[in-house]
Amino acid sequence: MKREDILSIVRHILSAIGGYLVIKGIDSGLVATGSGITLGLVSVIWSIVDKSATVDAVQGALRQVATFVGGIFIAKGKLDPKQLDSYLGLLTAVIPFILSRLGVKNSSTTTP
Repeated sequence: MKREDILSIVRHILSAIGGYLVIKGIDSGLVATGSGITLGLVSVIWSIVDKSATVDAVQGALRQVATFVGGIFIAKGKLDPKQLDSYLGLLTAVIPFILSRLGVKNSSTTTP
């Protein structure tokens, strides 16, 4: 099965789950954002597995997830915005090291 087919299936599953959550009273904007982030993560994880991911793509997806989850924690009163900034700074510093261990190529690297 091709990558596009898998992502299409994931999109449909997320749409169904999102519809259910909206019916149960969850904010539709939150559901849409969560679905987009989940789809982005699936795509990035797939790219890491097949060795086509770049550092920029992975960092962007992880920043989106961290910001989304941090926003939820701030809204619930479990996290202060300054704490979120600190965690995002730490994440930004640690991600390149982790990605280098996973064999993710730097986006500035070109292949002939």
